Amino acid sequence: MNPILFACPQCSQSLAVAPDAAGRAVTCPHCQRAVPAPMPVAGAADQGPDFTETLRKAREATDSIFNDQDDDEDSLFGGIDPPRKPIVPPMIPGSTTPL
Repeated sequence: MNPILFACPQCSQSLAVAPDAAGRAVTCPHCQRAVPAPMPVAGAADQGPDFTETLRKAREATDSIFNDQDDDEDSLFGGIDPPRKPIVPPMIPGSTTPL
């Protein structure tokens, strides 16, 4: 049987439940609230599920680490690393030789 698809009334995330859960309270995995599962619509089993709206909402809500955002940052913590100062070895006092 086809699952019952509906949006959580609390957080608007798409949910899918088995037809035997219709009319009962189910826990939303996104907001952890108990929400009532709707009764299946008559004739919906003949049409099959329409995931177009669900996929559109999922694509809008998805944040990915692979998104090509407008990042001008080249380093892990943002911005360009400042120039480093050269390390000068300690010198023997009164001499030009390093230790």
